[in-house]
Amino acid sequence: MNTQERPTGRYDALKVDLKEKGIEVSSSTVRRRLLEVGRKAYRPVKKQLLTKAMKVKRYKWALKYKNWTKEDWRKVLFSDESHFFVQGQRSQHVRRSPTEKLCNAHIDQRVKHPQKKMFWGCFSYYGIGSLHPVEGMMRSPQYIELLQRKVAPELIKLFPDGSGVFQQDLALCHTSKQPSAWAVHWELCCSGRTSLVCQLKTECSSVEQSGRAQLTNCLMAVT
Repeated sequence: MNTQERPTGRYDALKVDLKEKGIEVSSSTVRRRLLEVGRKAYRPVKKQLLTKAMKVKRYKWALKYKNWTKEDWRKVLFSDESHFFVQGQRSQHVRRSPTEKLCNAHIDQRVKHPQKKMFWGCFSYYGIGSLHPVEGMMRSPQYIELLQRKVAPELIKLFPDGSGVFQQDLALCHTSKQPSAWAVHWELCCSGRTSLVCQLKTECSSVEQSGRAQLTNCLMAVT
């Protein structure tokens, strides 16, 4: 049995396989030999299940921003929503070398957003930003309110000169347009449904004039 083809194989299974080939060894010997050649047991890496189209889109995004400098990335305010849920823990290990961490056979793939409690959060080079609980699923009206109450003050505080970049994904609640006290207008700088860099313009009665002017200059990177 090849541990690259069957990375979840246990020592006793490997021992039986070797015995069938005429090689008599103990399970401890199998373990020692595997460690000697760098085949240590690791838990599978948990990653979102990606379709081929999603992989292509992420690859294009990486190419688009591969020349960004550290200074460029320090101007980004990253954001995302995430569900927190309780589930059974798997004790299974995979047998791999240090360089095979992200091979499909060594990844414990899971759905990104199970139906549990959702939180929205943000962070930047300068530290962790706001954490906001979301009731039910995130809808456009909720997101608009969140932009007004959380994102706008964060951008103004971190980047008072208007040089900040706000990152979000292409979830429908992020990209749809709905009437509200805070009207968000998008001026797309490039076409297509891949990574977009857009100008964020805001009109909000609860934000003072100087704040609105600063926020107007902030860019939103939709990835």
